Order: sequence, then structure tokens, then C-alpha cells
Amino acid sequence: MTVTPRAHAGYSKNLYELDTEGKFASNKFKFEVRFPKGDEEVETYVKSILKLHKSAGNNQYPPIRDGDDVAKKTDNEKRASFAKGHWLQSFKSDYEPALVDTKKTTLPKNVVIMGGDEVKVSFNPRAYDMLGGGVSNQLNAVMLIAKVVGGRGAAEFGEDEDGFVAGSSDDTGVEGDEDDDD
Repeated sequence: MTVTPRAHAGYSKNLYELDTEGKFASNKFKFEVRFPKGDEEVETYVKSILKLHKSAGNNQYPPIRDGDDVAKKTDNEKRASFAKGHWLQSFKSDYEPALVDTKKTTLPKNVVIMGGDEVKVSFNPRAYDMLGGGVSNQLNAVMLIAKVVGGRGAAEFGEDEDGFVAGSSDDTGVEGDEDDDD
């Protein structure tokens, strides 16, 4: 078993359901992360995984891809933005991965790992012989380290405002949920 350094989650729908749609559907659980280029821990990790791939056959499908190369080859602007300046690593499994918090406790159903969240991934590098040989990344588990603050689009609001903060008071904002002291 191998554990990645801290990374940012990519598209996460297939952490929760099998990939059964589209041209390249694999009928597997899938997940992708990105690591910032230039980070010493990341560069050491990338070199070790690519060395393992080379020793297993070094085919044209490395288990970690250079995001700058991916960005140049795609017409999808979001994909290019996600990839540029990063290393990308994808994982697959026939089995639903464990999703845990930093104390290794299973995440409750209402906590969903989303793109941009900070994570670590537990996986088994698996050697294979097909197509010249190499290493694939068999997904075991994902540890959620930090949620993206605000979720999709929240950064567009700029600086924080004074006012309501979710979970900071007894007021849920739901009508009929007031405490009656009568």
C-alpha cells in the first residue's frame, strides 16, 4: 500500500458510484488528484512512482501525468486550468473506496468529497504486462483533510462579510425552528 502526499481532489462523482457513462466508461470507481509541481515532497513521490512504472515496463501510459502536457492536449478549458502547473494521478477500483476523515473515521453520508478538497489517497501500485507493461493505481481509500471553503463559486464574492455564519448559532434559519421559552 502507498499513500500520496496531500493533493487536491479532481472530479469526484465516481468515488460514490461506478463510472458507467461516456465513451471511456470503465464500470469502476475512479478518482483523480493533482499535486503542485516544485514541492519537494511531491517531486520525490512522483519520481518514486515513475521509477516503479519504468521497472515494470515503462509503457506509454504512466501512472502520473505531467499536467502541463495534459493542458496542451485538451480543448476543455476547465481541464487545462485544473492540470496546468501540476502532476495528475488517477486511481481506479472495482470496489467502493473507504472515505475517511483525518482520524480514519468513515465520513458521514452528508460529507461529500468534492473537487478542490484537500485529500490523501491510499492505493496499491499494480504491475501489469499488457501494452508493454507498467503500473496502475488501485484505489483503496481517500482521506479528507480539508474542505474547500464555500464550495463552487464562493470565491467570486471576494472578501468575507460580517453576518450569518453557518453552524455558528442556534438559529438555523428554518421557519418554525425557534426555541419557545413560553
